[in-house]
Formats: sequence, structure tokens, C-alpha cells
Amino acid sequence: ILFKDSWNAWEVLPELCSGMLLGEGVSSQVLGRLASFLCKLVFHIPGVKWLLRQSVTAGICMMDPRSSGTVKLRSNDPRDPPIIDPRYLSDNSDLVLLHDLWNSFQSIKTSPSAREWILAELLPGALLRHGEGLGWFKWWVKLACSSYFHPVGTCRMPSAREWETRTRKELSNVSVVDAFLRVHGTVGLRIADASIAPRIPSVPTQAMAYMIGYQAAQLMLGRCSPQD
Repeated sequence: ILFKDSWNAWEVLPELCSGMLLGEGVSSQVLGRLASFLCKLVFHIPGVKWLLRQSVTAGICMMDPRSSGTVKLRSNDPRDPPIIDPRYLSDNSDLVLLHDLWNSFQSIKTSPSAREWILAELLPGALLRHGEGLGWFKWWVKLACSSYFHPVGTCRMPSAREWETRTRKELSNVSVVDAFLRVHGTVGLRIADASIAPRIPSVPTQAMAYMIGYQAAQLMLGRCSPQD
């Protein structure tokens, strides 16, 4: 991240960082709001808002992560919230890929044409140097990165190859629904939302959810087959 393109983002950053460092407890909320209040006081210094608005943000986005999380039942009471563990960066290849992307971006940032427009780097600044190892980079990623909030796959369907080559019992071990979106081990229950995707798409999930809903309707009406 080079600069923030809006000073409003700096009002959210303190609470975001405190949440990542301390969790979602009361202490995190108190410290986050205190830091946010102090940041708002800084904005009253003449020239601060103007400086932050003369800026640009560069984001590195990993569209196809290998890490996957879990959703588990907390108890047999359906009113209890599930136990959700996103397990971000649990697959080390994701961190390596982000580091490679970061180094590529640093090469672009330091090019002669870019230096004409970029005067300084605010975040992460001198904390991370181009070409250095994963230690500091991993620390910064865990502190500053956020999710796209596009979770999928918690009730995944089988892939085409799995559907064609595995038995029904084998399918129930690798998926929640079959190719007709029917939940294994139930009668009259289907799932038709982004949770049935076998893996996360490299696009926003809204269009995919529309497609899944339409295809589910066609399957229930008998107007198509999974192969369609």
C-alpha cells in the first residue's frame, strides 16, 4: 500500500488493527475507538486532510488462494452459532505468492516513470524492503491484509470428475450436495447459493450465485441435467 486515497480510511484503520491484534473483546473495542479518536484529532492539523487526499492506493489481490477454512457445528442446538475458522494463509504457498507479487509491485513503483509521480511511501514504508525474506512480510500481511468476504465451498458440490468417477458413498465424503444440489442423506433438501461452489472463483460471487439459483430452478423443473 502506497498511500490512502481517502483520509476516511485512516479513521477505520486503528480499529481494524486493534481487532487483528487483540481480537473482538472489549479491550480491543476500547483501544480501537481511542485510537480512532486520536486520529480524528490529527485531522484538525492544517494541511493533513489535503496531504492524504493527494495520494493513491495500490492493492495486491490474490484471486485463487490455496488456504481453506472450516465451518463446524458448535453443538446439536441449531440456535448456537457455528465455529468458523477461515484459516487465512494456512497454506504457505499463498504467502510466497503474495511476496512475489509484492516484489513485482515494488519493481514497478521504483521504475523511472513511476518515480515522477510517487514522492514517498507511507505504508508499509521502510518496514518492508524490496527483495527481503518472508519474516517481516508475513508480519505485515497478518497485520494489514483483509478478506474480500467472498466465502464459498462450505457446502461444496462435487467436481465433474468426482461426479463421474466416484460412488455415492465416496461423494458424501468429499461434498455436501450432489450434482443436483441435493444434500446427502436427506430427502427434499437442496442448497442453491455460493456455498456449493467447489472452489472460490476469481470474480465477485454475486453473478455466480445468480447462475446457481437459476440452474437449481431448472434442475428442480427437470429442464436440464447437471451436464448442462
